[in-house]
Amino acid sequence: MKTGTLYAAVIIVLLFSQKGRAQNYAALFEKGKQELKAANYARAMLSFRSCMVYDKANPYELYANYYYALSAYRRGWHKISRETLFALGKSHPKWNQMDEVHFLTAKNFSAEKEYFEAFKTLKKISNPDFASRIEALKKSTVEKIEDAPTLEMLLEDYKDPTVADALVNILNQPSQLNRRAELVNEYRLKYAPPSAPAVSGPIYAAALLPFLTKTLNKSPTPKKNQQILDLYIGMRMAADSLRQNKIDVRLLAYDTRRDSVEINRLLALDELKAVSLLVGPLFKEGLHAMQRFSNSRRIPLVPNPMSADGNVLRQPYTFLFQPSFETKAKRSAEFLAAHTKAKYCAVYYGEAGHDSLQARVFAAKARELGIKTIFKRKVNKRTSSRILSDLTGKIDSVNFIIKRDSIGGVYVASDDPLVFMQAVNAVEARREDIWVLGDESWFNENNNLISKFSTTKTAFASPNLINISAPKFRAFEHSFLKAHGKMPSLASYIGFEFMYTFGSILNQDRNFFQKQEVHQPTQGRLNDGYLMQPSRDNGLVPFGRFRNGEYERIQNND
Repeated sequence: MKTGTLYAAVIIVLLFSQKGRAQNYAALFEKGKQELKAANYARAMLSFRSCMVYDKANPYELYANYYYALSAYRRGWHKISRETLFALGKSHPKWNQMDEVHFLTAKNFSAEKEYFEAFKTLKKISNPDFASRIEALKKSTVEKIEDAPTLEMLLEDYKDPTVADALVNILNQPSQLNRRAELVNEYRLKYAPPSAPAVSGPIYAAALLPFLTKTLNKSPTPKKNQQILDLYIGMRMAADSLRQNKIDVRLLAYDTRRDSVEINRLLALDELKAVSLLVGPLFKEGLHAMQRFSNSRRIPLVPNPMSADGNVLRQPYTFLFQPSFETKAKRSAEFLAAHTKAKYCAVYYGEAGHDSLQARVFAAKARELGIKTIFKRKVNKRTSSRILSDLTGKIDSVNFIIKRDSIGGVYVASDDPLVFMQAVNAVEARREDIWVLGDESWFNENNNLISKFSTTKTAFASPNLINISAPKFRAFEHSFLKAHGKMPSLASYIGFEFMYTFGSILNQDRNFFQKQEVHQPTQGRLNDGYLMQPSRDNGLVPFGRFRNGEYERIQNND
């Protein structure tokens, strides 16, 4: 074969090969569009992805990237959509469809509640034909913002009439009338003021928590700070529930990153000066800064809704949602006095600082109520066997050191299973009518011991006691499962109950916590609720026990 003929044959083969590839790209691209139209977004993404490669025979590369991002957006995969659009804009910044790229990027930001990024991206669009679409997206974006401080910041950055209009519509407190008038005049808004301004507006609560947002991902595996996320989810659900009941609670969230510098930066934000409740920072980092801010603004602060540590109560506007360790110890002594006729008790405590505090408070309150403490010992894992020898030791084969039926209860201030199980075993060995008094944390973290608790009279201080068969709790579980695809954790439950109860209190009296007056208890949604004490913690401490593996409330006549 001559050389010229060979070259011609090769060229013909290449042309047919290129034509075949082009036809394949066309078919894949068309299939992707059909799947997109049918709302089969995952399948559409697969087809478009096959057309996203660079190939001279592929005229669909850029459009395939765009439609892939559009499919991801409609699927709810906003991060994937944004990343695809970003890569497309970076590689082809002069593409004639870049305004569509910017608009879809802004829609992703809006869906993710990244309001500032959404407005920033919309400013990149130059085509005037997009005006109506841009305005509609701006309006739908600001409608998602429920707090005035965020709208004020957005307005400051972008001077946009749509933002001003949204802000005017939520400035409904008498003190905000002047600001509302300024906005109407400055932006020439069409606004009809209400005939009777609202006496009180939304209740703003700010949660300054270590969300660690930069470390989060969409994987279903539990996160390092899952308990914190669960707490916030419960708080957010409570705010939603309160709004359904015409109590307008607006929950603002800030990521402290568990960093004192970041907390100080957040506290400098003007929007925090107007909130009715501060929550956080959960840990010691930044606590003093938040307490200084709380004191200076007279804003009630709950450092950790799950904590019973009364050390934080040294500042005048700091509160606990839980009963403090001291309160639980006092209520335990009162419980024992009400449920036994015996005149003696034993007290054991662990190595934590609050363990010795509880032991001291319990013994003092028991003595006040006519019950004498015959043992008050500090024990640890190594010395916990002392409990058994104390309570079951004998002088001889007949007589116990402690006379039968003379001891009414054993109080254990320790979360160490080796310590409190020694008390349970000792009481079981005595075969007498003796209460073991402990805390709900014993079984929250040691479910395998429940059967053992059922065989003795073990009573638990249970401030978070709920009736799991009650319709309200079933409704809460159902809503949580539907929204998050899993059952609520204890942290979620506490977050819900805390926000629901404190939101209800603030709805009745915005200055309730500043007055620091002792009132009647405020009923909770799922548990007993909240009773303000002079010590600024919860005075309600129900007790529960296990019977046949089921946890139940102990009534006064039990």
